Amino acid sequence: MSQINRYIKAYIVIALFTILGKTSLTIWHVDHPVANMFSWLWVIVTLVAGLLSMWLAGCARFKTGWDRRAKSKYRFSLPISFGVTFAILTIVLGVYINAPNFNAPFPHSIPTYLTFGTLYEIISHLIPAVLLTWLISTVVLRKRYNTIVFWVVALLISLFEPYTQVSGLMAMNLITAPLDIAMFALLIYLSNITQLALFRRYGFLSMIIFRYSHYIVWHIIWPVVYF
Repeated sequence: MSQINRYIKAYIVIALFTILGKTSLTIWHVDHPVANMFSWLWVIVTLVAGLLSMWLAGCARFKTGWDRRAKSKYRFSLPISFGVTFAILTIVLGVYINAPNFNAPFPHSIPTYLTFGTLYEIISHLIPAVLLTWLISTVVLRKRYNTIVFWVVALLISLFEPYTQVSGLMAMNLITAPLDIAMFALLIYLSNITQLALFRRYGFLSMIIFRYSHYIVWHIIWPVVYF
């Protein structure tokens, strides 16, 4: 029970910072599509749905979000290393296709991408991964084949981000060559699978740290240094 409490407490802290980020974006009237993608209603609904999913995660046999028995490198260093690595690979591909700077301006980029990153993780990973794994494995299959079900679910929901991201790049005519499309799609797909593997093994905190690390390098630091 204490591990579940730490799990929920960690999520609540993240949710409060997300609300703080949304508040700052509202006060500053940041005019950027990513900053305005989630209305206040969507923010509240998403955070509440995420909290329910956190509670359900234990029933779906996900690890707790703050297990003190886990080494700190697994809670922090590992997801940070993966996040930074994927960010660097994304930067390399971005330079390769000569992608323009479409990021929110600094310092507004800080609350923009950290707030968006949290909400995106809840919607695209936390809720579907937990709900589908629990529904199929625990309810339908009566607590059998949990690991297999999780990986099937993870491989399927990991398709969403590469589809939307690559479709957007193609709509802007930034990538047209089949090889470029394949490289971007594969990179984003592997990034999503890595995040879900971290979630499964070390909890939601590790998955969100991966996203923060990736966004800090790719969306916040890189535009300031390069453009």
